[in-house]
Amino acid sequence: MDVFGIGIDNYTVDEALAIAEDLLDSDDIMNTIGYISSNLLMSAAEDEELRRYIAQLDLSIIGDTDVLDALCIKEKKKYDDIEKNLFMDAFFSGVVREGKSVFLLVDTSKQIEELNEFMDRYYEGIHIIGSYAAEASKEDDDTIINEINSISPDIIVSTIGTEFQKKFLFQNIQKLNARIWFGLADNEKARKSIGLKNSWLSKLVDKTLFKRMVSKYNIEKGE
Repeated sequence: MDVFGIGIDNYTVDEALAIAEDLLDSDDIMNTIGYISSNLLMSAAEDEELRRYIAQLDLSIIGDTDVLDALCIKEKKKYDDIEKNLFMDAFFSGVVREGKSVFLLVDTSKQIEELNEFMDRYYEGIHIIGSYAAEASKEDDDTIINEINSISPDIIVSTIGTEFQKKFLFQNIQKLNARIWFGLADNEKARKSIGLKNSWLSKLVDKTLFKRMVSKYNIEKGE
């Protein structure tokens, strides 16, 4: 399925979890999972590199109900699954159960403590073996790579901004010693945990703009 010509996976939670488990067991280069929000899609509509970032994801998870509306998906369960954050909760419950190791990658040093607290609170027993704030690297990719590879976690959990994340992944995905990169920058629950939340007015403006862009795209496409 697509919005603005951007392909989006439309799996049930159980289907997405089964795929994620296969990715975690894969011996290939690091696999990638990421959330797709309406804000991300609006940015990608004007940014070819960002479209490539989305296309590169091995598994994309719909991150907000506005995306379901854009895809004309009416199933109530899908809306409930997103609002209850079922995929992320089930994924990390499995990570805890299987004793997989996690590395946290954030933008600022303050967010390290906030994301640690979030993960400990919601996923008790999660095995976090390292963390790093991208601001400390001064945009030197090798510093981040060396920090991660010195630990070799099973999963990298990233909340770094999409602009930096897309460039970092494009250039370094084959250099990272991890099984999965899980991008949470477009997951509302994770964003709130590190202090990144939009005002109600900003959300309303974004929602209205997204609807208008989708309507215009569909008209131009002849739908």
